Amino acid sequence: MNKIKKGLRYSIKDGVASSVIEGAGDRYIPPLAIAMNASATQIGLLSSLPNLIAPFLQLHAANLLKKHNRKRIVLISILVQALMWVPIAFIPFLFGKNNNGVWLIILFYVICFSAGKFYIPVWNSWMKDLVPKDEIGKFFGKRNAIYTFVLVTIVILSSLFLDYFNKGEFLGIELVLVIFGALFLIAMIAGFVDMYILYKQHEPKFEYDSKSYFSLLDFVKRIGNSNFGRFVLYVSLFSLGVNMAGPFFAVYMLNELKFSYVTYIMMTVAASLASIIFMPVWGKIADKYGTVIVLKSCSIIVGIYPLLFLLSKSPIALFLMNAFSGFGWAGFNLCAANFVYDVAKREKVALCVTYQNIFSGIGIFLGTTIGGLLATMPRFRLLGSVFLFIFLISAIARLLLTYIFWNKFKEVRKVEEKPVLEIMGASLMNTIDVFASVNNKLIKRIKRL
Repeated sequence: MNKIKKGLRYSIKDGVASSVIEGAGDRYIPPLAIAMNASATQIGLLSSLPNLIAPFLQLHAANLLKKHNRKRIVLISILVQALMWVPIAFIPFLFGKNNNGVWLIILFYVICFSAGKFYIPVWNSWMKDLVPKDEIGKFFGKRNAIYTFVLVTIVILSSLFLDYFNKGEFLGIELVLVIFGALFLIAMIAGFVDMYILYKQHEPKFEYDSKSYFSLLDFVKRIGNSNFGRFVLYVSLFSLGVNMAGPFFAVYMLNELKFSYVTYIMMTVAASLASIIFMPVWGKIADKYGTVIVLKSCSIIVGIYPLLFLLSKSPIALFLMNAFSGFGWAGFNLCAANFVYDVAKREKVALCVTYQNIFSGIGIFLGTTIGGLLATMPRFRLLGSVFLFIFLISAIARLLLTYIFWNKFKEVRKVEEKPVLEIMGASLMNTIDVFASVNNKLIKRIKRL
């Protein structure tokens, strides 16, 4: 087995370890804050501040490529991220349900999240050298599907523990807070495992080219005149629209609909299950028809999603709605991340990813800030809920931005052209083919038995 193939296998394992970090760590930061009686403002800051600060720190990560190899940068970043889970795990023990502790959660999570995102541009540069150009969609579709499967498994098991131990005390501390702490320590251990995996992963030789450097100011000056610049504008503004509502789906389901932890997690699992199914499918379609057409097709689905919350409060209906969103997010997230591999030269990947993340981070910050302000204005209500009003505004923003930017950026690879509806149909047909193939294999194995 050559170094490249072995490196790609380690990348899959890296994805598994990263999914445990998210499933036992990141996913439970908002529920912990809610359990500690966090205000709507604090919930908004938990989402907005990390996403605003982390991308600007990535500027330094790109500069580190001048003196350090990519592996070292990645490993040190993950080490800092892993260590930050320790204070986060013990804050609930010290403060209980006093929401003053939420401010410390925000502080340490900003550091933790920033460390976890610090190395992403460098990691993207590393992966650009590992993944064959004509298999980018296929590989990341597979990697992301495995990532999501492990994530779903971890989240379900964690939610069962949280729901089961939702009552009672341990050493005078509410048991549910103890379980949160245990989950964050699991995230820490997964971080150390991830470090070992990436240490073993092959890193192709990379030499920094000073001629490929362009400053953030240079990028801003040309942002409206370049294909990639217009793409970044769209994704960042779309992030603004999405994050007006994003942090408050959890608050709406846990506080207003009074869902248990298990019911709430099942809502998020629905989207993840759909992503597992459709991520590899969207990856193959993107390789054939291009990332841009898939991105645009999925933006319509993601835009419609918040409107569905106006139709029903039933857990079954919301489960199906979230599955529908997972269908769209699978393609959108995959192609939003992979577009840079198509458009940027290997020397510029780290910078392009950094600048894209900065603009997206600003969009996320502004979106959550606007959503947080609206959440504190009870006169803005729809069907008796301020959150449903926010969901409506978010949906309008998503769909309007998709319409405005529809023809503003284009595919850079030579691909087959297909209308949007045919792309969606192709996704569903490919999914059916996958299920049929799996079913046939199972039948053959049963017959052999």
